[in-house]
Amino acid sequence: CDSGDCRAISSSVSSGSCDMPPVSLILLPARRSICTPRPRRGVNGYAAIGSVAALLLSNWPSVEALAAAPLWDWRRIWVSFTTLSLAHWIGFITLVGIVCRNGIMMISHYIHLMRYEGEQFNEQMIIRGSLERLAPVLMTAATATIGLIPLALGAGQTGKDILHPLAVVVIGGLMSSTLLDQFVTPALFYKFGRKVYERGTAAEEII
Repeated sequence: CDSGDCRAISSSVSSGSCDMPPVSLILLPARRSICTPRPRRGVNGYAAIGSVAALLLSNWPSVEALAAAPLWDWRRIWVSFTTLSLAHWIGFITLVGIVCRNGIMMISHYIHLMRYEGEQFNEQMIIRGSLERLAPVLMTAATATIGLIPLALGAGQTGKDILHPLAVVVIGGLMSSTLLDQFVTPALFYKFGRKVYERGTAAEEII
Protein backbone atom coordinates (compact mmCIF):
# COMPACT_ATOMS: atom_id res chain seq x y z
CA CYS A 1 0.00 0.00 0.00
CA ASP A 2 1.07 3.60 -0.40
CA SER A 3 2.17 5.80 2.49
CA GLY A 4 -1.23 7.56 2.75
CA ASP A 5 -3.09 4.30 3.18
CA CYS A 6 -0.53 3.07 5.70
CA ARG A 7 -0.89 6.28 7.76
CA ALA A 8 -4.67 5.95 7.70
CA ILE A 9 -4.49 2.34 8.89
CA SER A 10 -1.95 3.20 11.58
CA SER A 11 -3.94 6.16 12.93
CA SER A 12 -7.26 4.32 12.93
CA VAL A 13 -5.78 1.31 14.71
CA SER A 14 -3.79 3.34 17.23
CA SER A 15 -6.69 5.65 18.10
CA GLY A 16 -9.25 2.85 18.21
CA SER A 17 -11.57 4.75 15.85
CA CYS A 18 -12.49 1.70 13.78
CA ASP A 19 -16.20 0.91 13.79
CA MET A 20 -15.68 -2.69 14.89
CA PRO A 21 -13.22 -3.59 17.69
CA PRO A 22 -12.32 -6.96 16.09
CA VAL A 23 -11.07 -5.09 13.01
CA SER A 24 -8.65 -3.14 15.19
CA LEU A 25 -7.39 -6.33 16.76
CA ILE A 26 -6.76 -7.83 13.32
CA LEU A 27 -5.08 -4.75 11.86
CA LEU A 28 -2.85 -4.05 14.84
CA PRO A 29 -0.43 -7.00 14.45
CA ALA A 30 -0.68 -6.84 10.66
CA ARG A 31 0.09 -3.12 10.37
CA ARG A 32 3.80 -3.52 9.83
CA SER A 33 3.45 -6.36 7.34
CA ILE A 34 0.87 -4.42 5.29
CA CYS A 35 3.28 -1.52 4.79
CA THR A 36 6.35 -3.65 4.05
CA PRO A 37 6.83 -4.96 0.49
CA ARG A 38 8.25 -8.45 0.32
CA PRO A 39 9.79 -10.03 -2.77
CA ARG A 40 8.09 -13.27 -3.76
CA ARG A 41 9.59 -14.60 -6.99
CA GLY A 42 9.03 -17.73 -8.98
CA VAL A 43 7.71 -20.02 -6.24
CA ASN A 44 4.95 -21.49 -8.38
CA GLY A 45 7.43 -22.56 -11.04
CA TYR A 46 9.14 -24.85 -8.53
CA ALA A 47 6.05 -27.02 -8.24
CA ALA A 48 5.26 -26.91 -11.96
CA ILE A 49 8.58 -28.52 -12.86
CA GLY A 50 8.06 -31.58 -10.67
CA SER A 51 4.37 -31.90 -11.47
CA VAL A 52 4.91 -31.89 -15.23
CA ALA A 53 7.78 -34.37 -14.89
CA ALA A 54 5.64 -36.67 -12.74
CA LEU A 55 2.81 -36.51 -15.27
CA LEU A 56 5.12 -37.38 -18.16
CA LEU A 57 6.73 -40.26 -16.25
CA SER A 58 3.37 -41.70 -15.22
CA ASN A 59 1.97 -41.64 -18.76
CA TRP A 60 4.40 -43.70 -20.84
CA PRO A 61 3.50 -44.03 -24.52
CA SER A 62 3.26 -47.51 -25.93
CA VAL A 63 6.31 -49.13 -27.49
CA GLU A 64 4.43 -49.56 -30.76
CA ALA A 65 3.66 -45.83 -30.96
CA LEU A 66 7.30 -44.91 -30.37
CA ALA A 67 8.61 -47.50 -32.81
CA ALA A 68 6.32 -46.24 -35.56
CA ALA A 69 7.45 -42.62 -35.22
CA PRO A 70 10.83 -40.99 -35.94
CA LEU A 71 13.04 -40.08 -33.00
CA TRP A 72 12.42 -36.35 -33.29
CA ASP A 73 8.66 -36.93 -33.01
CA TRP A 74 8.81 -38.83 -29.72
CA ARG A 75 8.28 -35.68 -27.66
CA ARG A 76 4.96 -34.90 -29.39
CA ILE A 77 3.78 -38.49 -28.97
CA TRP A 78 4.72 -38.53 -25.30
CA VAL A 79 2.83 -35.28 -24.65
CA SER A 80 -0.20 -36.58 -26.55
CA PHE A 81 -0.40 -39.57 -24.18
CA THR A 82 -0.47 -37.21 -21.16
CA THR A 83 -3.92 -35.95 -20.28
CA LEU A 84 -5.06 -33.39 -17.72
CA SER A 85 -8.19 -34.13 -15.73
CA LEU A 86 -10.05 -32.26 -13.00
CA ALA A 87 -8.04 -34.15 -10.39
CA HIS A 88 -4.78 -32.89 -11.90
CA TRP A 89 -5.97 -29.29 -11.68
CA ILE A 90 -7.05 -29.78 -8.07
CA GLY A 91 -3.54 -31.04 -7.34
CA PHE A 92 -2.03 -27.97 -9.01
CA ILE A 93 -4.21 -25.66 -6.92
CA THR A 94 -3.19 -27.48 -3.75
CA LEU A 95 0.46 -27.13 -4.68
CA VAL A 96 0.15 -23.39 -5.27
CA GLY A 97 -0.94 -22.89 -1.67
CA ILE A 98 1.78 -25.09 -0.17
CA VAL A 99 4.63 -23.74 -2.29
CA CYS A 100 3.63 -20.09 -1.90
CA ARG A 101 3.42 -20.54 1.85
CA ASN A 102 6.90 -22.08 2.03
CA GLY A 103 8.44 -19.27 -0.03
CA ILE A 104 6.66 -16.53 1.91
CA MET A 105 7.61 -18.03 5.27
CA MET A 106 11.27 -18.30 4.27
CA ILE A 107 11.45 -14.68 3.12
CA SER A 108 9.57 -13.56 6.23
CA HIS A 109 12.12 -15.41 8.37
CA TYR A 110 14.98 -13.59 6.65
CA ILE A 111 13.29 -10.28 7.43
CA HIS A 112 12.68 -11.35 11.03
CA LEU A 113 16.36 -12.19 11.52
CA MET A 114 17.44 -8.79 10.24
CA ARG A 115 14.76 -6.77 12.02
CA TYR A 116 14.61 -8.42 15.44
CA GLU A 117 17.76 -10.52 15.88
CA GLY A 118 20.43 -8.11 14.66
CA GLU A 119 21.49 -10.01 11.56
CA GLN A 120 22.95 -8.11 8.62
CA PHE A 121 22.05 -8.70 4.99
CA ASN A 122 24.84 -11.12 4.10
CA GLU A 123 25.50 -14.75 3.27
CA GLN A 124 25.58 -15.79 6.93
CA MET A 125 22.03 -14.51 7.44
CA ILE A 126 20.82 -16.33 4.32
CA ILE A 127 22.45 -19.59 5.45
CA ARG A 128 21.09 -19.32 8.98
CA GLY A 129 17.57 -18.50 7.82
CA SER A 130 17.54 -21.31 5.26
CA LEU A 131 18.76 -23.90 7.77
CA GLU A 132 16.23 -22.82 10.38
CA ARG A 133 13.40 -23.17 7.85
CA LEU A 134 14.68 -26.49 6.50
CA ALA A 135 13.10 -28.73 9.15
CA PRO A 136 9.54 -27.30 8.88
CA VAL A 137 9.63 -27.46 5.08
CA LEU A 138 10.90 -31.05 5.08
CA MET A 139 8.30 -32.10 7.64
CA THR A 140 5.48 -30.62 5.55
CA ALA A 141 6.69 -32.22 2.33
CA ALA A 142 7.51 -35.60 3.88
CA THR A 143 4.18 -35.90 5.70
CA ALA A 144 2.15 -35.09 2.60
CA THR A 145 4.27 -37.33 0.37
CA ILE A 146 4.10 -40.35 2.69
CA GLY A 147 0.34 -39.99 2.98
CA LEU A 148 -0.11 -39.81 -0.80
CA ILE A 149 2.20 -42.70 -1.77
CA PRO A 150 -0.55 -45.39 -1.49
CA LEU A 151 -2.77 -43.31 -3.77
CA ALA A 152 0.04 -42.73 -6.27
CA LEU A 153 0.71 -46.47 -6.45
CA GLY A 154 -2.96 -47.32 -6.87
CA ALA A 155 -3.35 -46.60 -10.58
CA GLY A 156 -6.28 -48.47 -12.04
CA GLN A 157 -7.71 -49.56 -8.69
CA THR A 158 -11.40 -49.09 -8.04
CA GLY A 159 -12.18 -45.88 -6.18
CA LYS A 160 -8.82 -44.26 -6.90
CA ASP A 161 -9.56 -42.92 -10.37
CA ILE A 162 -9.64 -39.35 -9.06
CA LEU A 163 -7.18 -39.61 -6.19
CA HIS A 164 -4.36 -41.18 -8.21
CA PRO A 165 -3.82 -38.23 -10.61
CA LEU A 166 -4.01 -35.78 -7.71
CA ALA A 167 -1.40 -37.74 -5.75
CA VAL A 168 0.98 -37.91 -8.72
CA VAL A 169 0.82 -34.15 -9.28
CA VAL A 170 1.22 -33.25 -5.60
CA ILE A 171 4.10 -35.66 -4.95
CA GLY A 172 6.04 -34.52 -8.02
CA GLY A 173 5.46 -30.86 -7.24
CA LEU A 174 6.42 -31.23 -3.58
CA MET A 175 9.68 -32.99 -4.44
CA SER A 176 10.82 -30.35 -6.92
CA SER A 177 9.58 -27.36 -4.93
CA THR A 178 11.17 -28.55 -1.69
CA LEU A 179 14.53 -29.01 -3.39
CA LEU A 180 14.48 -25.78 -5.38
CA ASP A 181 13.09 -23.73 -2.50
CA GLN A 182 16.25 -24.44 -0.51
CA PHE A 183 18.55 -23.20 -3.27
CA VAL A 184 16.73 -20.87 -5.66
CA THR A 185 14.73 -18.81 -3.14
CA PRO A 186 17.78 -17.91 -0.99
CA ALA A 187 19.78 -17.04 -4.12
CA LEU A 188 17.01 -14.83 -5.50
CA PHE A 189 16.53 -13.06 -2.17
CA TYR A 190 20.27 -12.49 -1.81
CA LYS A 191 20.40 -11.09 -5.35
CA PHE A 192 17.27 -8.91 -5.39
CA GLY A 193 16.00 -8.66 -1.80
CA ARG A 194 18.35 -6.01 -0.39
CA LYS A 195 16.76 -3.03 -2.18
CA VAL A 196 13.24 -4.25 -1.43
CA TYR A 197 14.02 -4.70 2.27
CA GLU A 198 15.74 -1.32 2.56
CA ARG A 199 12.88 0.41 0.76
CA GLY A 200 10.34 -1.20 3.07
CA THR A 201 12.36 -0.25 6.16
CA ALA A 202 12.64 3.35 4.99
CA ALA A 203 8.88 3.49 4.40
CA GLU A 204 8.22 2.26 7.95
CA GLU A 205 10.55 4.90 9.41
CA ILE A 206 8.65 7.63 7.56
CA ILE A 207 5.36 6.31 8.92
